Amino acid sequence: MPTGRLRSLRFTPLLLLTALLATPPAAGTSVERLGEDQLIDAATLIVVATCHGTTTEHRGRRLVTHARVEVEQALKGHSRGRLTVVLPGGVDHNAVPPVAEVWPGAPTLATGERAVLYLRPGSERGTWTVVGFNQGKVSLAPTAADDDSLAALAARVRNRVASTAGTEVAP
Repeated sequence: MPTGRLRSLRFTPLLLLTALLATPPAAGTSVERLGEDQLIDAATLIVVATCHGTTTEHRGRRLVTHARVEVEQALKGHSRGRLTVVLPGGVDHNAVPPVAEVWPGAPTLATGERAVLYLRPGSERGTWTVVGFNQGKVSLAPTAADDDSLAALAARVRNRVASTAGTEVAP
């Protein structure tokens, strides 16, 4: 084997190591799996609500969607009327061509969609964010089974809130 080839083979591991160290880490999101009690505890407000429209805006190089929801029932906390829920990502239909940003595991809300939302105050005044990404949003269908499930969930939320406050709740 020629001497020049031996020298280049000795430098190959060094070049690979340099390239590996010079590569920036990949950006990623990891969401911890939350149980129902953890979701209830982490939420300031738990509501049954219907989405009445969304708007998406650019925030720097990111897209953010504001969903306007009408509260039907508060399962934890106090709220009536409309809330604004801020969701990461969305679609800007006004851009040419249209631009979309999708966050894996992030919740979405569609106009007309009814859901249970586990919420905490957002970073913008008067806004809310969903706890635990998509774990904090449970879509509801207009069926008797969902109504029964919702009643059972409401009872579990009341019991959990009462138990963490040190009081008992009648069934």
